[in-house]
This record gives sequence, structure tokens and C-alpha cells, in this order.
Amino acid sequence: MIHEASSATGEVVLVLDAGTEAGTRLARKLLRDGYRVAISSRHATDLAPIMHGYSSSRLLAVAADPNDPVQRSRLVARVRDYFGTDRLYTVASPTLVAEKVAATHLSMSA
Repeated sequence: MIHEASSATGEVVLVLDAGTEAGTRLARKLLRDGYRVAISSRHATDLAPIMHGYSSSRLLAVAADPNDPVQRSRLVARVRDYFGTDRLYTVASPTLVAEKVAATHLSMSA
């Protein structure tokens, strides 16, 4: 079954460390809530369980290390290229959620 909810806002959320248990929960909740979601983890195999059942129009998975400035820059560029430059982007991390900060709006400029 493919879940095809639509986001009323068109907002895209980039979930860093999505391969962790908390990151997987966060990504799945955002998908259920209708967001378009880009998920990232250092290893692509960590992302596969999240991807099942969701349309590629709503979900992008990219293996990258967000602590590496070059990989982080390429990750942001890939997400913007995939979902478009006319959307509002939010970057979220399970660490931020654990610290009671749901997400943060960060510059997604090229």
C-alpha cells in the first residue's frame, strides 16, 4: 500500500540521523502528517525501512554525513533539486526533538 497524503503547506522536512530509532519515528510521523520528507543517514541501508509504502513524490532518501561540510552542502542541494526551490524547508533531528525543540528553520540556500 502506498500512502498518498498531501501536505497543505507544501513544506519539506529534512530529517537528519533518520537511521536512528528516534529519527525513524520522527520521519514516519511527518510522513503520516502529510509532509514531504527527505531522510538522511550516514548509511543508505539505515533508510530502507522508512521508505516502504511511501511515494517517491513525498519521500527522498540520501546517504550523507551532516557533520561533513561538503556532504552537508551536497545533501541540501540534492533535496532542493528534488523537491524544488519554491518550498519552505525545515531541518529536523531526533536530537532536537529530544531537547524539546521540534525543528529548526535553517538556510537551505545553495
